[in-house]
Amino acid sequence: MTMAADRAAALRELAALLRAGLTLGEGLDEWADRAPASLRVPLERLRRCLRLGAQTEDALKGLVPDLGEEGPAVAALVAVHVRLGGDAAALLEEAATAAEARRAATESAAAAASGARLSGNLVASLPFALLLLSPASRAPLFDPPGLALLALGTGLGVMGLLWMRRLVPRPEALSDPCAALASLVAGVCEAGASPSGALEVVAGCVGVPLGEELGRARRLAALGASWPEALRRADGDGLEELAAVIERATSSGSPIAAPLRSLAASRRLRGEREFEARLRRAPVVMVVPLTLCVLPSFAVLGLAPFLRGMSL
Repeated sequence: MTMAADRAAALRELAALLRAGLTLGEGLDEWADRAPASLRVPLERLRRCLRLGAQTEDALKGLVPDLGEEGPAVAALVAVHVRLGGDAAALLEEAATAAEARRAATESAAAAASGARLSGNLVASLPFALLLLSPASRAPLFDPPGLALLALGTGLGVMGLLWMRRLVPRPEALSDPCAALASLVAGVCEAGASPSGALEVVAGCVGVPLGEELGRARRLAALGASWPEALRRADGDGLEELAAVIERATSSGSPIAAPLRSLAASRRLRGEREFEARLRRAPVVMVVPLTLCVLPSFAVLGLAPFLRGMSL
């Protein structure tokens, strides 16, 4: 089981403890005994902090890095639950479902990209295989001309290999901080916070997506700017879209969670489509390094030694 799967399972275990009737403090205390083994050490540390009298919100800040992408969401949801109440179990289960969906999308993207990357590696590595045939050319390989050909062919081959690998998109390209932030703010609003209150809570969490830009917006809001205006002036990727959603919902007085989740879903879908387009385009654009690097490397490492051997 991967760490992402372990984190999702841990969130479901905590939600199950809360649904069993335990308070948040009791659930966090029992969490270490029910969570996957890979998270037992940080959860034991959390339990010791709580038993020593630390506040729940402060104790959870140290756990955020161990929970990865789900860390800020858990910290924010627990902070809102402590302050406002709400169904913490449902929010945790929703965070676990989102984590599992992200893991599935990443694994699918990695599988799709691995084929293109493998094909590129095989093609770019063919010139190096020709080095095994160099003794048959009967041309010296380690005299000055031979070393020059070897260096030139190897350099071109390595350049082509690295170039072709860079043309294949990586699963990390699916990560969208604005989508994660919108989902997080939606969850906090569903727990009972107002949009401005949710943004205030989220901005104070460690490791939150777009944390630097959100902190800048928080300072602007403290100086009197509205949150939508502050988000626009923070100049973060997607924050203008987030500001527009919040502004429309605030002016109309309608619930904001659903529009925020719609924004997150649309941005993730857009990212998936862009990834698929780049993946389909990769074999086409690989023609450039193939022509400029791999084929010349093939000629230098494969044909040049035989031509030298014939001339000697």
